[in-house]
Amino acid sequence: MRFGLRTTLILLGIYLPYLLFFALAPFTFHRDDALSFSELINLRLEGLSSLRRLTAWDIWTNVLFFMPLGLLAVLLPSVASMRSMRQMLLVAGTAALLSIGIEVTQTLLPRQPSIADVACNLLGAIFGAVLGIEIRPAWKTLWVDGPARLMKNRSRHLVLFVYWTGLCLLFCVPLPRVADFSNWDTALRLNLGNETTLSRPWQGEFHGVALYERALSRDEVRANLFAGPPAVMRTPPVTEGLVARYDFSEGVGITIHDRVGSSHPVDLRIEDPFLVRWLRPQGLAILGSTSIASVLDSAGLLQERLSAAGALSLEVWLVPADARQPGPNPFLSSSNRVDLRNFTLAQDAGNLVWWLRTPLTGLNGRKEELRTLHQPLTGALQHLVITYASRIAAMYVDGIEQARLVLHRKPGLFDAVVDGIGPDYMMGVRSALLFPFGVLSYLSFSHGRPMWRALVAAMTGVGVLEAARVLILNAPAEGALIAVSVGTVLVASLAASALFAPFTSLVSLRTS
Repeated sequence: MRFGLRTTLILLGIYLPYLLFFALAPFTFHRDDALSFSELINLRLEGLSSLRRLTAWDIWTNVLFFMPLGLLAVLLPSVASMRSMRQMLLVAGTAALLSIGIEVTQTLLPRQPSIADVACNLLGAIFGAVLGIEIRPAWKTLWVDGPARLMKNRSRHLVLFVYWTGLCLLFCVPLPRVADFSNWDTALRLNLGNETTLSRPWQGEFHGVALYERALSRDEVRANLFAGPPAVMRTPPVTEGLVARYDFSEGVGITIHDRVGSSHPVDLRIEDPFLVRWLRPQGLAILGSTSIASVLDSAGLLQERLSAAGALSLEVWLVPADARQPGPNPFLSSSNRVDLRNFTLAQDAGNLVWWLRTPLTGLNGRKEELRTLHQPLTGALQHLVITYASRIAAMYVDGIEQARLVLHRKPGLFDAVVDGIGPDYMMGVRSALLFPFGVLSYLSFSHGRPMWRALVAAMTGVGVLEAARVLILNAPAEGALIAVSVGTVLVASLAASALFAPFTSLVSLRTS
């Protein structure tokens, strides 16, 4: 097999898994059994209208992701022997089929699949093909002499050290961040029973919901508990800092009114009234997957007040339809997507989970979560309260504190990068950054030496990096992330061996 073909196939084998990872993250596949597959596609896959809503982020990311596909495709010898027009048609057809397959699969994910993404992917593949045709002569020359020179160059140790130092700065340098709500997105909607994507439907009954712009004390939590739900006590005993309140006394209709008496009430709208049932004397039962959310930007002022206060309390009277329904299933949240939220309170079997967006916890709040562990939900009417102020979050069930969390971690530059790209891509971004480190480790330590030296060097570098991150940033040592790091450098070293091993003998012959 010619070296050029071998190299291109290996690079394609490296590129395609990364492409699929970023295209299909977060891998939380879900399908509504009430919809057929064709109905699901018609409902979720946006058509040509999505072209009008394209952002700069959508365009350049989708174009860049598919450029390597076109570039590598035209470097295959069998494709390079075709006429240029046939090469372009082949690349365009392959990119279109792959992109359409990805977008159809995304209908099962909390993503936003659209024809616009297919168009950008196709454009990126064509750009890559044009670039590949232009650099193909230089590629052949580079592949004959370049790897041999690289294997022989003594500066490869310096390149490895510089790259590893850059990784240390990226992963371990803390940023001056505080645990307030300064990174909140006040355009997000307030949701009951589910988040906007409807990917995690919660079923049960609401008998009262309230939001405060301060943290309630333990005595205040118990005062509201002993007063009872809104059906018993029309006005809660604790009203200081109350910014929104729902007592579900409407009994009919598709609107849940904010009863706090504000000049800017945050009313909620029920999308499908056939999937809810009004209860007597006061309450609302959610029977299926429907959106119950604030109207347009009506929650903006409310969230601005909470953001300015830097503290909040959420109070909920509820009855889960199933005290052990698997999750996490959000039942009170401020969010538009599963990776973009201000706060989320969810049920996970018999436990409660709380995510809060701060500069320390990221754009979806999941870097540190507050969670109960002993399944306090019973399936009866219960009183739940979440409070947060000054880095401390507390969770109460029926007046008893069930869990407490103190935010102590420090975000690094890598966390800022992930927040910008999307929290669901954390593992993919980490792997993409560490892959060159594995390749450089092979080039630095495998020249004329056994392969295990390169693996030891790569594993040592990753170990020091992970340990420094834990110690400097107070970040937890997450097994899944460590496994991704170790696996990446291992695969990268093996890939580098397959790419560059044929030139080791060539370098040895030239040296002798």
